[in-house]
Amino acid sequence: MLYTDVRINLPVPATYRQKRSGVVYLYKYTDTYYTQDKKQRHKSVLIGRIEIDKESGIEYLIPNDAYFKLSGTPAPQGSTVRSRGRVPKESQSHRHLSGEVIGVGFTVVCLSLWHYLGIKDIADKVFGSRLAEKLFALACYYAAGDGKDGLDEIDLFLEKNLSFLQEPFNGRRACEIFTRCTPTLNDEFLEAWIKLNQDKEKEDSFYYDVTSVSSYSDALPEIEFGYNRDKESLPQLNIGLLSSRKHDVPLFYTSYNGSINDTANFNYVLKRVKNLGLSSDFALIFDGGFSQDNINFTALQGHNLLSGVSQKRLKSVADAVGKWRKEFKRTYDRSFMLNDEIIYHGHTDFTLGTTKGKLLFYYSLTKEQHQLHDLYLHIAKEEELEELTGGCPESDKYKDFFSITPKRGPKGFSFKRNATAVHAAELQQGVTVLFTTLKNITDEEALHAYRNKDRIEKMFETLKNDIIDGRMHVHSFEAWQGKLFVLFLALILRKELHKRLKPVLHKTHHTFHRSVTVLKDIKMLNNQDRWVCRKALTSEQKSLLNAALPFDAKELRSA
Repeated sequence: MLYTDVRINLPVPATYRQKRSGVVYLYKYTDTYYTQDKKQRHKSVLIGRIEIDKESGIEYLIPNDAYFKLSGTPAPQGSTVRSRGRVPKESQSHRHLSGEVIGVGFTVVCLSLWHYLGIKDIADKVFGSRLAEKLFALACYYAAGDGKDGLDEIDLFLEKNLSFLQEPFNGRRACEIFTRCTPTLNDEFLEAWIKLNQDKEKEDSFYYDVTSVSSYSDALPEIEFGYNRDKESLPQLNIGLLSSRKHDVPLFYTSYNGSINDTANFNYVLKRVKNLGLSSDFALIFDGGFSQDNINFTALQGHNLLSGVSQKRLKSVADAVGKWRKEFKRTYDRSFMLNDEIIYHGHTDFTLGTTKGKLLFYYSLTKEQHQLHDLYLHIAKEEELEELTGGCPESDKYKDFFSITPKRGPKGFSFKRNATAVHAAELQQGVTVLFTTLKNITDEEALHAYRNKDRIEKMFETLKNDIIDGRMHVHSFEAWQGKLFVLFLALILRKELHKRLKPVLHKTHHTFHRSVTVLKDIKMLNNQDRWVCRKALTSEQKSLLNAALPFDAKELRSA
């Protein structure tokens, strides 16, 4: 909104000009950020229009609302104002005119899954139908893998694919959608989504894991340096994800500062999920990176659990492993096959901190051979390093496998391999240790359930490599929160579609990306509000539709 009778003297600091259609506009720099290739860029806001006094020839600024907001001065009362004179050009992709040919296969499949999974009912109730349909369009865009460079290709995607939008929508509007997905609304959706999936299967267990996403932005408060899982020398943000074990569906997500340790934040995450309605009837499965305190807290919240435990961090666990290995005998009745590998197993009652349960031991001869090789190589390198350096080594560095004592002589110390420590380490090789409070689970079922936690790791790979390409492409905290929610919706759609297409992809040896391209190639002509197929479906398109749709593909015409 322009204040047409207000004149601001120029120059205004930290500004630049841009001329369009004979009119000079003034923009003010507001912030800086870094692109993926480490180039500095500026963010700016339009603050008004420049005009020249015909008599004096002096330039002045006619300000808008943004000028007064940035300068901190109140807008003058009673001024003559003029609203924007020209409505911005909108993407016409939601209004496919008669005679246009567009792709329908991929978005129709996504819409059917949107309904089938129950997302539409929840989204319509939480966000309203108009905002929900835009969230669907964005989720389709990212699920297809077209959003790796942010929103650069959103207009083209909406133009080429049927998007079911009833209102104008384009790339500029998409950024506004992110900010409208507030944390309160997002939590309301997650609460209903968790309840819906809990009601589908009364007995289930969930996987929880954490990943990190690197960023060049310095505008997000959660972007900090920490343990970077991608081995990049960049600040990051941590993302936690909870997924169903039986149905392989993402159920909950959270984000927190990149400098916060996973174990330190886990208890807060569990509290939040409990507040959103996660029932205590469900067991949690997580890896050995979490602490004894996390295990005790999970048990106190009423959840059963299955977790990896570290022999290096917990002496009581290491002692239990050593005792079991000394008594252990390789027998057929204490073994099972897993991925063409013989696994010998056993268990014992065990109390970890304040939590009573049992330790599960799994021994693999193949794994032991590899780990013993690495162990002996490590010890040999430490001995070689000590001989090369000559001086008294740091005791903390070598204390695991060597005894270092001062003595008289040329070196002034003795450096001797600790045979007892080496033997204790040998007993730990080839052994995987789990801790569980589940009473009616066999050793074999527990290991299968624990190893299948790589499903959530594959979800992270899909999110980081196929949906966003490792970067978020946002520069405000509000946009980040909203975009992460949209990416969560896209991950649900993509995982469900991939799960349905997996038998076809396994048979044809094609990639998921190709299947999306083939589905997009199912095109229809808009003939005066009647949609007509342009060509017969190929056998591959038929097989993909039959696998992906939650109803018979023959019903597609009526649907």
